[in-house]
Amino acid sequence: MMEKTLDEKRPLFVQIQNMTTPEKIQLAAFGDKEARSLLVREPVKQIQLAVINNPRIQDGEIAGVCKSRQVSEEVLRRIALNRDWMKLYPVRLALVRNPKTPLTLAMKLIPTLLRQDLKLLAVSKTVPQVIAHAARRRILQEQT
Repeated sequence: MMEKTLDEKRPLFVQIQNMTTPEKIQLAAFGDKEARSLLVREPVKQIQLAVINNPRIQDGEIAGVCKSRQVSEEVLRRIALNRDWMKLYPVRLALVRNPKTPLTLAMKLIPTLLRQDLKLLAVSKTVPQVIAHAARRRILQEQT
């Protein structure tokens, strides 16, 4: 299955379009960075989960996944369960900024953000109102 994919001279995104879901999951689990970046956009949650479970995925890619509005809520939850990824500031910030992140999760991350990012969140129209309000409240708490 994988040999067929690697031998073809067509662009990877064309090859992916012609794959079945199990083939896409296989490629997501073991593929390179290019394959992961294309497959994380797939609407099937199992493919997205296979991408983040790929042992070769790097921290910067995880931050990118967190920024994507195409990923499922389940993928964002799984990322939040990984302690190593949650130590990374760009990952925490991207999770709070992503409207698909569950509110309870995003609310827990607000105290870990820098003041400059809280200020941006406080006036952001792309995050839920609850998050913007919590960011404003956190800024006020820090002032006192």
